[in-house]
Amino acid sequence: MMNGKYTKFAIILFIAITIISIDYFTPRGSASAGNSLRAQMVTYCGIDVNNDTILYSIECDDKTVNIFEKVDFNIEHSGYRKYSVFKSDRINEYRCYIIITRYATIDDSKQVYNTTKKEISYLGYEDNDPNSTEGAYLEPDTEKCSYSENESYFSNYSKQVQDACYNYSIEK
Repeated sequence: MMNGKYTKFAIILFIAITIISIDYFTPRGSASAGNSLRAQMVTYCGIDVNNDTILYSIECDDKTVNIFEKVDFNIEHSGYRKYSVFKSDRINEYRCYIIITRYATIDDSKQVYNTTKKEISYLGYEDNDPNSTEGAYLEPDTEKCSYSENESYFSNYSKQVQDACYNYSIEK
């Protein structure tokens, strides 16, 4: 049977090896890849991060309905892929998302009366060789677009305004 000092040492050693193993095998990309991929997403969608920008404002039942837009970018390192074009024969793979959220408020309230989202996703890649001079890039052919409601609701402010007025009247 081990004494207490050796048991504590064995536990600390086990934890350290586990952390090192997890850290070593956890896929991760470089910060420069994230910056490069984000810049390309901004170019593709034509919008940089914005926080709560008013897109549209109209009177409805003596109330002012404001349609706001918020754009977020999310880049997730999703693993590695074999690829023989690059020096390292292995590349980092990323899942890249542009999330455009539109929501309606009435008057100067912070209360949100409806929300719709458009999500555009891409795959991105980066050479895994630390000496590589190749930058990370988005693959435009992998673009996928989805909506939380439907495309016409997202693109038609009138529908969103009518829906907000209806939800406001129900709440009263």
